[in-house]
Parts: sequence; C-alpha cells; structure tokens
Amino acid sequence: MFTSLKLSKKLSVNGFEGESEEYHRDRTANVEQGVSYPLIKKYDILNDLCVKYAKEMFGEEEEANPYNCGGVPYEDCENCSLVGYIYHSENILSLLQQNKQDEAEEYLWENCKFNKNN
Repeated sequence: MFTSLKLSKKLSVNGFEGESEEYHRDRTANVEQGVSYPLIKKYDILNDLCVKYAKEMFGEEEEANPYNCGGVPYEDCENCSLVGYIYHSENILSLLQQNKQDEAEEYLWENCKFNKNN
C-alpha cells in the first residue's frame, strides 16, 4: 500500500525526501491554466517507511511496549521495550493487516520524527 496524497504532502512539506519512483499528481494545488499539477512522491508504507527509512521516520530510542509485559510492572520487565522504529513499524503492520490504512497513516504521522509536534 502506498501513502495517500494527504500523508505524502505532509511528509514532503516537513522535510522527508526519501527515494521513490511513484508519484501522486496533486490536483488540489492551484495552478495556472496550461501548467501541469505538481508531482508528490508517494511511498510504500511497509517497504519504504517502515523498513528502508524506519530509523529516519521513528528514531532509535526505546519505546514502551505494554503488550510484552504479561502483567509484570513495566519497571520490572525485561521485555517491555523495543527500539522505536521496530515498535512503531510493528504497530503499523498490524493496522495494515486489518485493512486500516487511514488509521495506519494517522499512527505513522503521529509518531514520526517529521511531525513537528514530536
């Protein structure tokens, strides 16, 4: 699955410049007659953003992983954290496997380093 135009634009505007041979034609842009609509790179969500560029998207910091605790308090659990890019990539994969692309893109944006709110 490729990124939607909406997410592709957010990533582009906020400085992400990964390699891609796929493009959206942004028909929402205001252009003068006779001028073609701008092209915005689109990315394979799993192969590009969650694998190839995962460290750039999510960082390498440890993230709490409440699903591995098995009821043990987080502080006492040895399996309760994952490197950020693995943790977030697994969550996105899970959403995509459930055919929830909109939710996966929202999750990706809310947790990626290119979102200036992070």
